[in-house]
Amino acid sequence: MDFDQLYKEQFPVVYRYLTGLCGNQALAEELTQETFCRAIEHSASCYCSRHHGNTLKVLEAMAGEGQAALIDVTTRRTVRLEGYDCIGFASGIYYGKFQESVLAFARQYLPRGKPVFFVCTYGGAKGAGAKALSKIAEEKGYPVLGEFGCRGCDTFGPFKLVGGIAKGHPDAQDMEKARRFFHQIQDRLS
Repeated sequence: MDFDQLYKEQFPVVYRYLTGLCGNQALAEELTQETFCRAIEHSASCYCSRHHGNTLKVLEAMAGEGQAALIDVTTRRTVRLEGYDCIGFASGIYYGKFQESVLAFARQYLPRGKPVFFVCTYGGAKGAGAKALSKIAEEKGYPVLGEFGCRGCDTFGPFKLVGGIAKGHPDAQDMEKARRFFHQIQDRLS
């Protein structure tokens, strides 16, 4: 039986079971989807992608190359990351740093000892980039597998007055580099 057939046949069964357990249809649907995602995914990327969606575009290119869940930290209420082999954290760079919601999410939900990787997009300079995340990883004993960054269209603040910077980014070349980076992460996990 292939996964699509299994999903079609078993989704209603799992959904009914979880609805009975928690009594909340919306939560049961979310848990059912997560159950099936976990069955095929090995890594998760926890992200915040605002403004132009640059970071999400890069993560979608990576996820297309392997089995990866994309978790928007601004919409998820709770999450269990223990079942993933590797966990990524991704954000645009704001004033030289990762988005605070990604940092808070890492502090709260990252289980001890899981390998991590970082992805960022930035308009001008990368700044300190993943430095704060690296510190969180070090404190909790996470091995850092790598960091990927590329430019992304930025119309924030004064850049809006000139039509933005890094227009057209991330571009096809950036996406290819992101896919190669993700392959390297997967190879290190094998």
